[in-house]
Amino acid sequence: MLPLKPFKVTRSKEKITNRIGLPLIEQLAERLRLREQTDKLFPRPGSNRGIKASDYIMTIVHMIIDGAVHLEDVNHLLEDEGFQELLKEMDIPTSDAIGDWLRRHGGKQSEKWIWEINKTVLKVINKEGQTLDIDTTIIEAEKGDAKKTYKGTYGYQPLIGIISENGMVVGSDFREGNVSPQSGLVEFIKSCRENYGKPIKLIRSDSAGWQKAVVDYCKKEQIEFTITTDQTEPVLEAIRAIPEDKWQRGIDKEKIKEDYEIAETT
Repeated sequence: MLPLKPFKVTRSKEKITNRIGLPLIEQLAERLRLREQTDKLFPRPGSNRGIKASDYIMTIVHMIIDGAVHLEDVNHLLEDEGFQELLKEMDIPTSDAIGDWLRRHGGKQSEKWIWEINKTVLKVINKEGQTLDIDTTIIEAEKGDAKKTYKGTYGYQPLIGIISENGMVVGSDFREGNVSPQSGLVEFIKSCRENYGKPIKLIRSDSAGWQKAVVDYCKKEQIEFTITTDQTEPVLEAIRAIPEDKWQRGIDKEKIKEDYEIAETT
């Protein structure tokens, strides 16, 4: 074993950060001119010293990528001098300022502006996708206006549309916790298709999609669909009536047989 060479430890005033990946997101936004587009769509700050809409939105983007779950987590960015050194031109707002801004711009018009910006991002996604997954997710909350969800907890129940192959979110509808997951699905699917701007050939949904309006829409638009339904007695009877020779082993994307069987019935 070679002997270790002596080394000297010295102090440095150089600022360092472990968030070196976040500036890459900033470069992407600059390349796509997302900041410019954002500041054109959203209202300008009330004074020259005000923080621009693009700074609010990009701060939230950086927070989410950094693993934030509360608005107060912006303090991790504010306290990181190395991170701020990399993004000198960016004004990072406080948690209170972010909360105030979100309350002022939390309406449907702002949501439309966000989707206009998202369309710019969707245009440069190289990985194509034609499968739309729609589902609700429960966000538990203790706020006074939170409604009781079907699971018995209190909170909100936003509806999300995601392209399976590339993970892009192409639709969202922030809903109260007591809103039925079956409500407004056809209109939501239409908005997802419009936002995506590319063909969608397959729609996948849980039992919330098991309704005549959704099935009729998919058939009319010639979109294939798969809907997981509750195993009610009529459904189980239909399954039991399928002949044994009609069942086939499932196959994954690599054409490898899986440990389940599939069959069709009407």
